[in-house]
Amino acid sequence: MATLFSDHALFQIEERNILSKDILDCIVHPDKVVRQTMIRFRAMRIFKKDKKRYVLIVIYDKQEHADTSIVTAFISSKIKKYI
Repeated sequence: MATLFSDHALFQIEERNILSKDILDCIVHPDKVVRQTMIRFRAMRIFKKDKKRYVLIVIYDKQEHADTSIVTAFISSKIKKYI
């Protein structure tokens, strides 16, 4: 199955300087996943940048036997809020 990026997601990851490979890695190897609805998920992965810890949050839709669709992604320093 393929991973598709919505127009909104593409705009946001460019604005927020997030690499698409980091988004895909977050989905494949998350530290935590929360199901928000039947098809919508929130994957989170902690990473370090400049000796500081952050969390990458990726919102995506996944249906059985269908492509994964990235809705949006963002980075936060509020790790305890998300993990």
